[in-house]
Amino acid sequence: AAGKYSEIDRLDPRGEFAGEAEVRGLREAARVAAAVEEERRFVEETLAAAGKLQSERKWTEALGAVEQGLDRYPQNSRLTQIAQPLRDRVEVERRRSSMERHRTLIRQEVQGGEWKRAEAALQKARTEFPGDRVFDDLAGQVQSGLYEAGWREIETRVKKHLAAHAVSL
Repeated sequence: AAGKYSEIDRLDPRGEFAGEAEVRGLREAARVAAAVEEERRFVEETLAAAGKLQSERKWTEALGAVEQGLDRYPQNSRLTQIAQPLRDRVEVERRRSSMERHRTLIRQEVQGGEWKRAEAALQKARTEFPGDRVFDDLAGQVQSGLYEAGWREIETRVKKHLAAHAVSL
């Protein structure tokens, strides 16, 4: 696009017609055409890069590429149209990932028999995702584990009490 501007300079190398309205108009048209072409090229490259990242399921990186494009050309409708679905996708992935981290932590505590810690982790997860039923299966395991642990604790205290008083079962 800068080539169009240089073509005008080649036609008037000494600038003797630079003050002419028609020459000024041609120069301005060449500048506008260069800017439009540069934006089109940049947007195409940005969308191609974002598309490749999307095909690799790299949602955050794809959104980053589009947002860089929007930083440069904030009014570009093609970039704007692709940005919001990507933002939504990134949020969905962030939410899914966070839920899975919570579930993993709760399962680790359950497997270790750390029922109080599992209960605390479950409460933290439910605070972050109120009303979401994704933790219901783990909640059942935690409640069962707490119930069983409570009975074992009672059994242990009764046995200690009986042993302290030399009573056998």
